[in-house]
Amino acid sequence: MCPQCQKPFADVSVIELTARGNPAWRGVGYACPHCGTVISIQRDPAAAGPEAKRDSSRSSSSAVLTTLVQDVAALRSEIELLEHLVTEKIP
Repeated sequence: MCPQCQKPFADVSVIELTARGNPAWRGVGYACPHCGTVISIQRDPAAAGPEAKRDSSRSSSSAVLTTLVQDVAALRSEIELLEHLVTEKIP
């Protein structure tokens, strides 16, 4: 689920990235297909060399996205609890 527009998605839009001032750096971004909010970015393992390829294979983009979704769900629960506490104290 997108943390910005709250719509569920099964696919992401992929954005090619370069660093200003460092044209050798290449990366990819993953964005919500509905609103375009950037969900995650990472260095392009194909452009980074063998060490970065090994590192990136350990943490796939789906694992990053899963962690992000879990963090958003935890924050929502905390917000709901705080809203409940605030409404109880306000007459």
